[in-house]
Amino acid sequence: VNGSGIKVEGSDTGYYEYDDDGYAYVVIRSDGKVEKAPAFDEIINGMLVKRDREKESVSFTDPATGKTATFSKYYPVYIDTAGKDNFLIMIEGADGKYYYTVLDKKVNMLFEPVAGNQGNAVYQRSAGDGTNASDGRLVLDSSDGYSVLDYTGKVIIPAGTYSEIKPFNSGIAWAKNSSDQYVGIDVNGKVVIS
Repeated sequence: VNGSGIKVEGSDTGYYEYDDDGYAYVVIRSDGKVEKAPAFDEIINGMLVKRDREKESVSFTDPATGKTATFSKYYPVYIDTAGKDNFLIMIEGADGKYYYTVLDKKVNMLFEPVAGNQGNAVYQRSAGDGTNASDGRLVLDSSDGYSVLDYTGKVIIPAGTYSEIKPFNSGIAWAKNSSDQYVGIDVNGKVVIS
């Protein structure tokens, strides 16, 4: 990478076509091959994510296949990973409330959005607080408290059972019980570490 573009060592191929923001969009593969890529805003779960505010849609491009899927049922204000193959999206409803759901890699919505707190998504993600999704579970931070849903939208742990639930990692999450102590729970809500 230099001031005038991107070039692969040992190749005469250069990428000098810039978009309006001054960036060239390329994919650098694990074998070192560089290819042009469609414009994108961020990379989530290995997919190139591009927002289109005018059309109120988000496209997800798989750089390995070049296939693009578009999600336009709702316009997400926040997108994050939801495990290896899914996406957590936050939507602002017409009522001013925030709703969460999970998309698969083909951008199919796995369940109807559920109401939760907005919080500060960037801070919460780094701190492991608030609504998050992993291990096939959505930990929902709502006005009723923390609850856990599976990726079909079924409630596994009702709100109010724990005052706080951290993200699941390898099937275990830390949850704060009524004694203000953390316990380890499995994806079905059973206490496995006390």
